[in-house]
Amino acid sequence: MQTFIRENKGKLTLLLILTLCLVVLRTINIYQAWYYLTPWEDLGAPPEAAQRITRIDLPGENGSLDEFVYVKVSTGDFFGCCGLAKDVNNGWVKLDRPYTDFYDIADSEENACIERIETEWGFREGLQGAKNHGDAGQCFPHIYAVYQIKQDGSVWKKIGSEDKPRSFKEVSFEFVFFVYLGYLVFLAFAWIRENHIVNADNQQAERRAKPVPAWLLLTGLIVFSLGAILFHFRTDVNRLVRNEFTGEYVRSIGGFWGFQLNLHDDLTFYAKITPDSTGPMEITGQYMIEHGKIQLSASRYNIFTDQYKLVPIRWGERKYLIEEPLIPSFCKDIRFAKSRKNATGIAYLHPDDWNLPAEGEPRFMDGRKACP
Repeated sequence: MQTFIRENKGKLTLLLILTLCLVVLRTINIYQAWYYLTPWEDLGAPPEAAQRITRIDLPGENGSLDEFVYVKVSTGDFFGCCGLAKDVNNGWVKLDRPYTDFYDIADSEENACIERIETEWGFREGLQGAKNHGDAGQCFPHIYAVYQIKQDGSVWKKIGSEDKPRSFKEVSFEFVFFVYLGYLVFLAFAWIRENHIVNADNQQAERRAKPVPAWLLLTGLIVFSLGAILFHFRTDVNRLVRNEFTGEYVRSIGGFWGFQLNLHDDLTFYAKITPDSTGPMEITGQYMIEHGKIQLSASRYNIFTDQYKLVPIRWGERKYLIEEPLIPSFCKDIRFAKSRKNATGIAYLHPDDWNLPAEGEPRFMDGRKACP
């Protein structure tokens, strides 16, 4: 065995590297790594010394496709950056509007988003040397921005979103996984061929150590292959959602509106909405699972099913489906009240799951805490 390892050190080392890559890509907190690898961007300094960051607008807010930052300077005026007007003063523009426009009072939902992102991404920026700093967060999709004013008056920013690191992680894992399987096939043919050549030449076989039997090599490669495939499927969030979250779900809002949702194995669904004063509305369509979330598709303008993605959440033995924007409200509810005992609630829940114990903490399908 020592001779075999010594003669195939390079091949085995590459196999070990690919194995470690698979494990790392599946288990790493890619958002944390991506965020820390994102460099700070220097926005320059406004004409007057910046004193305080007063407001941050993320992409999509106030109809904007870009992010903006507003600062108060030493003269008491307010400047904004960037792209608010023609690039003057390194992109900084003096703004003549009521001061209340530049003070961003974050509501509880935004603060909950910031806390959620910092918890899920697992970071705390060290900004002790900054004159002033501020951050902003958006939950769906996750966007986080932090700005700091340095002692020299320059303003720096770092912004990250969940889309790019998530896609990078998924594509990279699939690529390495298929390279891994391909390399196992290559090793199988190479070692069988080598073993055959050695056995065919008796003189060479006498001079060399006894080769490892072909059946042993094939058995080892089969075990490696099955292990890799099992690891892939056991950690594939989309597959886990499809396997575990098909079935019927119900919820009732205020005891008046009733919702029923059936997810079928063939990726079709049936929904029944019962308003408080009119007859039930029945909807059928298809659904898709992407990035561990469920998107229903029935009609272009169906606000009951198509508007938001549903996020699967486990809480002990219970299985919830929650519209993305309602997750902060769900977390707030469970902080101040016991887990629900009936169908009334903002989240879809399996019928009778409210009789099961809600043990531990609500978690997403990839193991992250749903509520920071």
